[in-house]
Amino acid sequence: MLSERKTIDALIDLEHGYSPAHSSPVSPLNYLGFMACNQESDGVRNVSPLCVQSFDGIFIDVRESSEVSSLPFPEKSIDIPLSELRQKMNGFDPARSIMFVCERGPRAYEAARMFLENGHSNVSYLGGGNFLYNEVRKSGSISEVQR
Repeated sequence: MLSERKTIDALIDLEHGYSPAHSSPVSPLNYLGFMACNQESDGVRNVSPLCVQSFDGIFIDVRESSEVSSLPFPEKSIDIPLSELRQKMNGFDPARSIMFVCERGPRAYEAARMFLENGHSNVSYLGGGNFLYNEVRKSGSISEVQR
């Protein structure tokens, strides 16, 4: 596929082998293709871990409490599990910059879309989530965060 210079759209239709007992029929690559295409059409921005420290807004961590307590997001954030977010979204200014965070990115993307569809205009999500952010920090590309 890569040697054929396909576009991101090709990931949506990518055929792959899977074992139903161990994985879903939609692979992470298919999911990535859907996310990338939707991101292009709906305006949800994917923010690089390298840009987190320059973000001027609110971080909302949508992971479950147990995930947050075992591996917290290094930046100051508001912790609201995705399952509770819809009930609490009216408490945020629709014009305020909000970046959503989860462990790897998909739940944060879902939260950003939810807010965008409900009138919030400046939403983004941390691409690669807390996992990638911490990996980039370990590599030395991001200086230690001052709490």
